[in-house]
Amino acid sequence: MASVSSTTIDDLVRKLKLKRIDLLNVDAEGAELLILQGSRYSLSRRIIRRLKVECKPQNITPVKKFLRQYSYNIRCREQFVYASIS
Repeated sequence: MASVSSTTIDDLVRKLKLKRIDLLNVDAEGAELLILQGSRYSLSRRIIRRLKVECKPQNITPVKKFLRQYSYNIRCREQFVYASIS
């Protein structure tokens, strides 16, 4: 059985010393919230300017609620949640 390594957005931001991400596109087949939770540092410091998150219908409300904690402007269209900083 093969193993797969993973990391978080925040770990990548720190490792690569990123100061800004203009657009983060998330299409994770139901794991959207887990990915966003691994982005708390980047979200709180406004490193991620805009997000496009494709969500399963049951995940739209939790994703919106999570992003609002970081004062992102939220809009939805079909299965997509769009967020941008104020």
